[in-house]
Amino acid sequence: MPDTPPMKACWSAESVATVVTNSAKMDAARSHYFLSSHSPISGITDERLAAPLDEEKLFESVFDTSRAETLAVIWGEPGTGKSHLIHWLKLRTEHAVQQGELQGVVPVL
Repeated sequence: MPDTPPMKACWSAESVATVVTNSAKMDAARSHYFLSSHSPISGITDERLAAPLDEEKLFESVFDTSRAETLAVIWGEPGTGKSHLIHWLKLRTEHAVQQGELQGVVPVL
């Protein structure tokens, strides 16, 4: 069996102060911090259809190409993950544009 290097923790005690702060790190250079701790948001509901959605279904609904424009309102009690969901949608949109899944899209958050 070949020697394998020891595994390193992705978070270290020395980096906690730069990673965990009171302000969101939403720029592209720091999105890995967000994604490394992301867990899917539950409890999303399409009020028009009275149907539950997961994040990906919400993304697909917002970027339904059969409509010229889409307005999505995200509301909920404090602490339910609204900002987190919006940040995830932002990153998912950027990824879709980079991968060529979306073209001619101008997201306004």
